[in-house]
Amino acid sequence: MNKDKAISFCVASGLGAIIWAISPFVTGEIEPWDADSPYYIVSLILAGTIVGGLIPKHLWTVFLGVVVGQIIYMLIFIPSGPLLLIGIVFLVGYGLLSWIAAIFVARLRRGT
Repeated sequence: MNKDKAISFCVASGLGAIIWAISPFVTGEIEPWDADSPYYIVSLILAGTIVGGLIPKHLWTVFLGVVVGQIIYMLIFIPSGPLLLIGIVFLVGYGLLSWIAAIFVARLRRGT
């Protein structure tokens, strides 16, 4: 894996985990998608915007990193139950928001 891919993946993973880590403090909910606020969606878009702006290539690593970071955080810190697989499917779906934001910002940055 080259340096840019690794950095993009690591930053996106860290941001994905941070979204879940600070959710209880910002929303009062352990799982950010349970919040009655736009916190989760805005955070995912912001994560994609940050990584897409920093490294405007290898954008698939943004999607993969955000999803992996959230899954790792969820598996370590959130009690799992019978809905774990459904939760992972939701993470993948919501992760697309970060990816789309990264693509948009990267294209703006490149001027295309």
